[in-house]
Formats: sequence, C-alpha cells, structure tokens
Amino acid sequence: MTKTYDDYDLDQHDKYELLLTAADGEVELSPKAFAELPRTVVCMDERARVAGPVIGLAGSGILATDEQRARFVAKLEAAGIDQAALQVTHHESCGAAGLFVEANPHLETTPAVAAERAARELKTATASEVEVTKIGWSDDSHHEAVGHPDHHHARVIYIDFTGRFDPDVAGLPDGFLISAAYSPDDEYLQREVTLAQDIAAGPHGRGEKYFREHSPLLLVIVSDQPESAELALGNSLHRRPDITRILYVKPPKN
Repeated sequence: MTKTYDDYDLDQHDKYELLLTAADGEVELSPKAFAELPRTVVCMDERARVAGPVIGLAGSGILATDEQRARFVAKLEAAGIDQAALQVTHHESCGAAGLFVEANPHLETTPAVAAERAARELKTATASEVEVTKIGWSDDSHHEAVGHPDHHHARVIYIDFTGRFDPDVAGLPDGFLISAAYSPDDEYLQREVTLAQDIAAGPHGRGEKYFREHSPLLLVIVSDQPESAELALGNSLHRRPDITRILYVKPPKN
C-alpha cells in the first residue's frame, strides 16, 4: 500500500526531533554516518535511494554541462573515490529529467530516456566498470524506490559539504541530498538547491501551504565551515524564507 504524507509524518516524527536537536548542538551525530566514501551516484530526489553511502546529484548529472561533468569527475578523483567501482543510477519520475526535456524540445525524447542517457554518460565519464541500474516502482527496476511515484514526501534538504554524510545511518528523516562536496562549481550547487526547494514547495511536493501551516522545509547544511558553505550557496539559501528554516549540523570531530 502506498504511504500517505500522514504515514510518513508518523513514521519519521522521532527522526525529525533528532535532527532538530542535532542542529541545536544537543546531539552529536554518530561518526558512523561519516565513516565511508560514497559508492553510488543517485539523484538528489529523496525517493531515489540505495543501500550504503551515496552521492546526490540531480538527475545523475543531467543538468550539468560537459565542463561541469568533467569537474565533478575530478572532484571524485581528488576525494579518493574508486570510480571504476562506482555505481551510477537513474530513476523513474525524475523531476530534473523532466526539466531537461522541457528545456530541450528539439531532442524529441522523454524524461525516462533522458535520465538513463545521462546516467550512461556519467558512467562513461567516470570510467565506471559497473552497469547502470534503475531505481523505481516498475517490475524492471533494479532497486525499489521510496515513497510515491507522483509525489515527494520530503520535508528536509540535506546540503552535504563533507562528501561522506549518510542521513540514513545517522537516523535522520528522508530528504533531498545535495552532495555539495562534489558540486562542480557554486553556480551548479545553487541551481540544485533552488530546484530542490521548488520541487518540495511545488505541486509534486508537499506544497507551500503545507510548509507554511504545518512545519517548515528544513535546509540542513552539513559542514564544519558554515561560513564558507553560506558563501558557496549564495542567494539560493534564502530563496523561500517564508517556508524554510536553515539548520547547521557539524560532523563529529576526529
């Protein structure tokens, strides 16, 4: 049975409380949540998740230029990620792929086809030796997606500047995951942060009314250098101040 928003709120109430206390400095997140380098690239979409640490990248890089994709790959190399063993995925009902298709009508393609093509292009760029896989709800999916194919349930956007943050291991709620540590540049990072807010507050998310009347959309900056993170995020961090709350979570000290 497909879960409703109320089901997710009930399931994840304690996780939201943990997130709020962690941001207030009352709880230190487990070092296990930062213990491993990511092994998989997924969309930033909260519904597109697989087991283990992941890199959240809108549409698996579908919005990146060739130059930005190359810089992304260079950051993976600098971080010591084994790109030959990197799993690249795409997923059903990808909003970033939909935007790409709308912006490029001359390609005469569909979001599903475009999403898979972007994943395969990223696999080639990283020289990954692992086959591209699909996250979704259909029978031919390799990984089962979370939530509903037509709606986003997330109330959180994680913006991770550590490159190692795993919200699931930390016991935190589902959310968009933007892996800022691997963003090719600030312009691209800001585009993802803006897009995540627009999706959450739009017709396929909980919507502005929900966040205004029930609980704010949480923008969670995971960084030990919040000032630098704010500079990189620029105005995207304050795109919707009427419905968002900014939280800061520092990784545990070694």
